[in-house]
Amino acid sequence: MDIYLPAGESEGPRPVCLYIHGGGWQGGDKAEGEIFLRGPVQAGWVGISTNYRLSGQAKWPAQIEDVHACLEWIGRHADEIGADPERIVVAGGSAGGHLSLMAGLDQHSWRNYSIIGTFSLYGPTDLLAEEWHFHQIRYMLVNLLGGDPLEDPSQARDASPLNYADKRDVPVFMVHGDADDIVPYSQSVAMQELLSGLGVDNRLLRVPGGNHGNFDETDPDWTEIAREFLQWSNQLAGIEEIVEAEEAATVEN
Repeated sequence: MDIYLPAGESEGPRPVCLYIHGGGWQGGDKAEGEIFLRGPVQAGWVGISTNYRLSGQAKWPAQIEDVHACLEWIGRHADEIGADPERIVVAGGSAGGHLSLMAGLDQHSWRNYSIIGTFSLYGPTDLLAEEWHFHQIRYMLVNLLGGDPLEDPSQARDASPLNYADKRDVPVFMVHGDADDIVPYSQSVAMQELLSGLGVDNRLLRVPGGNHGNFDETDPDWTEIAREFLQWSNQLAGIEEIVEAEEAATVEN
């Protein structure tokens, strides 16, 4: 993992933003988190970006097990990095969005930490949905699960955040482009409808014309999305104002 510590002193432990990278569960790296975490760290959050075993190294559920291992590490070493393990927001993009939803909704896996919110950038939510059957990234699902979900749906069911939603869930914030040709926009819509029916605090920010993360020339664009994410996270963590901080220092583990 990479750890990004805010500059300056703090009167108490700081909330944590954990970022999980994308890459179809088969690629990507924790370095992706540096840009995403820049805003939260400058606002006083401890930022952490983690790797996890990719599908070429291990099949599901190794990926979510590694995310929980990272969360457990935060709980054990919170004092060393000035972190509050009772105030963790988990965020991720694409495959990382899927894993962030799994971490936030699968509450029976929580131990010595507390997730207060889950943020998903265009992450898959239902790996058994019919729209995957002839989809261009279906092979990524097969590689992740170690088999075809049509032949053995048990793994796909186990790996679908949609199946873990219940009325006790923490707030969920999703961002998705309605022209996404990698992860269908309907995946986030299905999750929103389920959470709303359960009475869970949730939000889906639709990006009109947005593809799979190509939000530079959309409305909202990346700047607005980052602002809204930080505002939402601060509210969950009980931070009333966004505090401008000096450039963050980086510590690598």
